[in-house]
Amino acid sequence: MNTFSKEKALQDNRNEYLEQQREKYKSENIDLVKNYEQKLESSQEKYLKEIEKLKNSYESQISSQESKYKKQISDSQESHKNLYMEFININKELERQLKNLQIQSELNQQNGNDPSMIAIKVQELLEFQDKLKEEMEILRQDKDMRIREVIEYSELEREQMSQKIVFIESKLKESESKRN
Repeated sequence: MNTFSKEKALQDNRNEYLEQQREKYKSENIDLVKNYEQKLESSQEKYLKEIEKLKNSYESQISSQESKYKKQISDSQESHKNLYMEFININKELERQLKNLQIQSELNQQNGNDPSMIAIKVQELLEFQDKLKEEMEILRQDKDMRIREVIEYSELEREQMSQKIVFIESKLKESESKRN
């Protein structure tokens, strides 16, 4: 019976030792899982902040480009408006001069002055007026074309920046999914 009790005691000691080892490993495993979860959470927070930072940066760049092009468009429109008003004023002045010349021509005809000379001057002023109208139209078309080009270029840049944002977000999501 003594051997039985010795073996039983030995077996009990083994079981107790194994139980202690199991508890120790269980505790270590829990600590490792907690540590892993903390690192994972920290890493996810870091990547989320990085994503937000990149997104804000690109949005800032897009906004900056957009305001830059809006300013250019506004400046071009203002310049076009000023040129247009200048040509309108020149046109009105030429029309007034033409009217004065016509009145003067009528008076000269009544007084016996040479009407052919006045007709030549009137013709020259009419040609000059037509030339100015053509130049004004060319300038207006040129300004309109530049405005369209600036708008198209800004839209193209906006689209490219949007595509970059989508690409970066997809890469970040892809890297997050690989980590998980």
